Amino acid sequence: MKCYSCSSNRILRSRIRIADIARLFLLQLPVRCHSCYERAYAHFSTVLRLGSAKRKMRRNERIAKRFDRDSAAA
Repeated sequence: MKCYSCSSNRILRSRIRIADIARLFLLQLPVRCHSCYERAYAHFSTVLRLGSAKRKMRRNERIAKRFDRDSAAA
């Protein structure tokens, strides 16, 4: 998913506000661009994929750090 304003790929889930309740019935969740801080809405399934991709990225970063630390110690 890309930001509608700046075309960045750095999209994160945003907090749900009271004004977002009507959108929740349409299965749309708020997202925010981490580059330009623009707030938008995305379909529920897209937001769920964002979360899983982010978890995988964090896990890969932890593994890479551990590998670098172990390689430096050897």
